[in-house]
Amino acid sequence: MKRLIIFLSLIFFTSSQNFGQAKKKELTKTDVSNLIICINSENEGIRRCGVYFAGYYKVDKTVISLMKILYEDDCEEIRMLAARSLCKIGDTRGLFAIKRAVKFNDRDKVKQLCFFLCNYENNVARR
Repeated sequence: MKRLIIFLSLIFFTSSQNFGQAKKKELTKTDVSNLIICINSENEGIRRCGVYFAGYYKVDKTVISLMKILYEDDCEEIRMLAARSLCKIGDTRGLFAIKRAVKFNDRDKVKQLCFFLCNYENNVARR
């Protein structure tokens, strides 16, 4: 299991040939499918990394999986990370899920973060 985590970390962290530049790599279909597998993993650490990198690379195809995590995951921190990733991706389905989570999520910290993200999105849109 440790080898898998190290392997996945190496794949994501060496995404650019020039380590000094902040240039994001374009993900292939295989990368996206591996990312979805990470998001749906039972291992909390792998799931957390998958959720983070889905937002970092703004992968639209992960929105449904991230919404499921936002509503159903046992770990509050991963739910909050899923909300941030959905906000970063900017898909309308994800933004709507964040707005609904303000009212209907059963975790208070997640509700507060979603409320903040909704207000942040509204302020950015007005500029």
